[in-house]
Amino acid sequence: MKVETSLGTAVVRVPKWTMNFDPEPRMFDEGSVLTCLDLLNIPVPTPLFVSSSFQVHNYILGDNLGKVFPEGSSLPGEVDESIRKIEAAVRVVERSSLTLIPTEKRFYRSPYRDSAAFALEMRRWLSYVYENSTVVSKALLSKVGVPDNPFTESVTLADRGRPLRLCHGDLGRGNCLWDGRTLSVLDWELALWADPAWDLASYLHRFVFNHIQEYEILENRTEMQRPQYANDFLEDVASYRRQEIDRSVVIDGIRLANSWGSYDSSLIDEYVRKVRRLKKTIDLPPSTADEVIRILKSS
Repeated sequence: MKVETSLGTAVVRVPKWTMNFDPEPRMFDEGSVLTCLDLLNIPVPTPLFVSSSFQVHNYILGDNLGKVFPEGSSLPGEVDESIRKIEAAVRVVERSSLTLIPTEKRFYRSPYRDSAAFALEMRRWLSYVYENSTVVSKALLSKVGVPDNPFTESVTLADRGRPLRLCHGDLGRGNCLWDGRTLSVLDWELALWADPAWDLASYLHRFVFNHIQEYEILENRTEMQRPQYANDFLEDVASYRRQEIDRSVVIDGIRLANSWGSYDSSLIDEYVRKVRRLKKTIDLPPSTADEVIRILKSS
């Protein structure tokens, strides 16, 4: 929410998810993340006031990247170059400089120290989310082709020794502002101390590049790896990406089921189209959205 104050324009943010059961993996207090990044001159919102119920940030000029360049369209080379620079700058952030949120709200219960342990904790969290979702949520997911828990097996990594670092965790076009020269990255509330291969998989999944640009980005990121680990890195990105697809389908489905009645039913059509695109092996009939709405209404 954009507001005018005596000190200038600011943005007030309130949590979108207000229900007791939060399916998103959260780890750090967003204010501490933004403070660290702001000190490094990374283009992110500057926190002016932070509390558990709302935050106030400075107002950043720029257009929503997703509106200027919709999913599937090519991005200017400067955009990915900006993201690469941000990734490089973020590497110097130390885990000890970030404030953890309370244990009962965190996605892990014990510290993890390497990429293999991170992959295991992420799988455990997502499996927990599915198993603790409502009967209606499970019925909705079954209707779109997810009849069972898709997170029963952990991601198997080829390279288990990759150093962990701060990762955005939700880097999509809608979380970026572009003014033609500078890319500002918003919404660090899902930032995790995580595997860089997972962060790249998440980035590719959320940005929805065309095939040519995706290949270029993969090639570029792979060149940044030590040569002997390049193939392992690509293999791990692919494994994480399969999990990110299931994560997106499951969490979005749970959100829709738990928020039924507070949004336009056209979001169901949008969700089904997204599932059809992501789960290419599933042939959802045109009536799927209507059947999902009937499930929700019956609850």
